[in-house]
Amino acid sequence: MEKYLKGFIQKLNELFGYRVAELDGMVGLATEWAAVRTDQGHSRVFAFSQLDNPASPDTASIRARVLGQTGAAAADIAIIYAAEGNYRGALQEFINSGRQGIVLDVEKNEVVYYSGVDETSVREAAACAHYLKSEGIRNKPRNTAMQFHVTLVLIALNVAAYAVTAYLSKDLFNSNIDVLITLGAKDNALIAAGQYWRLITCMFLHGGIFHLAVNMYSLFAVGPVIERFFGRKKYLAIYFISGICSSLLSLLMTPEVAIGASGAIFGLLGACLVFGVEMKNQIGKEFMVNVIAVIALNLFLGFSVAMIDNYGHIGGLLGGIASSLLLFKKKKA
Repeated sequence: MEKYLKGFIQKLNELFGYRVAELDGMVGLATEWAAVRTDQGHSRVFAFSQLDNPASPDTASIRARVLGQTGAAAADIAIIYAAEGNYRGALQEFINSGRQGIVLDVEKNEVVYYSGVDETSVREAAACAHYLKSEGIRNKPRNTAMQFHVTLVLIALNVAAYAVTAYLSKDLFNSNIDVLITLGAKDNALIAAGQYWRLITCMFLHGGIFHLAVNMYSLFAVGPVIERFFGRKKYLAIYFISGICSSLLSLLMTPEVAIGASGAIFGLLGACLVFGVEMKNQIGKEFMVNVIAVIALNLFLGFSVAMIDNYGHIGGLLGGIASSLLLFKKKKA
C-alpha cells in the first residue's frame, strides 16, 4: 500500500506540481508522506489513510505541520482514504459516520466517493487515478497476515521458547519448574543476585501448552491494533516496557516464580485504552467501553483463580498506559 501511495504522490507531482511533505508520527495515516502545493501563501494538501482504519487523521495537526513547513498562511486538507478488497461495508460506515474525504479504490484506480472536499482536490485525485490506471499501476491485494510483522515475530519467539521448554521438560503439555527457572523465569532470589535479564526472559516462557495458547491468541487479537496505530517501533517499546513493569511489580509484591506474556499483553490493552480515550471523537465510545470490559474481566479472573500473577497483570497494564501516553504526547508535539 505505501509503495502505491508513493506512486500516487509522484503522479501528483508530475501532473500538478505537488511536492512531498513528511507527516511522521501522526495517528490514522497510511503513510508518513503527504503531497503539498503552495501558491501565493495558500497550501493544498493531500494526506492518505485507509478506509478500514477507524481513526480519522487529525486534520488540524496536519494543517499546523504543513503551515510550519511551508510558511503559508492557510491550507486546505484533503484526506484520500484507500479502499481495497470487499470494502462495501466499510464505505457504508464511512458515509454513515459523516467523515469527510475522498475514497479511492486502489485496485481499480477510481474515486468512488467524496464528501466535504473541494472540487479541485477531487478532480486532481481522479486525474491521478486515471493516469495510474492507464499505466497499468494498481495496488496489489494485501496479505492481511503480513501487515503485522512484529506481532507474528513475537508469537514465533514465544512458540520457539515453549518448544525448547517442552523438549527439556520431556513433556509437551506441562513445563517443568526447574527448566523454567534455568531458562529465565522470574525468580526473586536470582534477580536480587544480579540476574536482571530475567525481567525480560520470563515474558517468553509459559507453564503449559494451554497457557501458551491463551496468551498467543490474546496477543494475536490485540497486537495488530497497536502495531497499526503506533507503528512497529513504538509497538515494541510499549510491549517491552509493559513486560518489564509487569515483572517489576511481581518482583515487589509476590515471592512466587512468574512467567508468561500476559503482563505485556495487559500493557497492550492499556495502550488500547489510551488510544480509545485520546481518539474518542474519531472512533466513538464503543471501542473504549469494550477495552475496559476486557480489562475488568481479566483482572476479575486473575483475582478469582489461584496461580495467576495478577500483580504482573496490573504492572503490565500500568506500564502500557504510561508508555502509550508518552508516545501519544510525542505524536502531538
